[in-house]
Amino acid sequence: MNECRRFSGEGLPEQCPAASAAELRTSLVLSLVRSGCHDFRAPYQFVDFAEACYSSFRVSRVMIENPRIPLTSIHRIEADGVSVFYRQAGSVDSPVVLLLHGFPTSSFQYRELIPRLADRYRVIAPDLPGFGFTIVPEERRYGYTFDSLAETMLAFTDALNLTKYAMYIFDYGAPTGLR
Repeated sequence: MNECRRFSGEGLPEQCPAASAAELRTSLVLSLVRSGCHDFRAPYQFVDFAEACYSSFRVSRVMIENPRIPLTSIHRIEADGVSVFYRQAGSVDSPVVLLLHGFPTSSFQYRELIPRLADRYRVIAPDLPGFGFTIVPEERRYGYTFDSLAETMLAFTDALNLTKYAMYIFDYGAPTGLR
């Protein structure tokens, strides 16, 4: 394997600008496996995680070339006994837009939209419980109903101290956000 196809996970392989998308994806997945980042409850979670990392890496390369595109960061916060994973971009002083995803996706659904809104808004896209990287402890005995999802999202917005925000809702996000 030539030097360009290796990615250690320690930084962007900027010395490999000609690497294809498939080469970068393969290198990233192998690096995640070697580094022990594959401790997931189900194989599809690892694939989702690798795809999210690859997408972030790909977007990061574009952002390095164009510093005007706001960076998207990932976070976790405890809300309603659930570890909610979310993506965020934009200034904390800007008006807030909350993006609630549909079924069977996650906040990854908005990977292209987030940077497009982040120059004018603080954009927050959580993974609903049962989707993406949000973790619901088994002992929590979570009831996966729209009412429960709405309660968790309300606790999520409270945990982030959001008092005023606009919502962009899609599919499962609609009955959750409108409750």
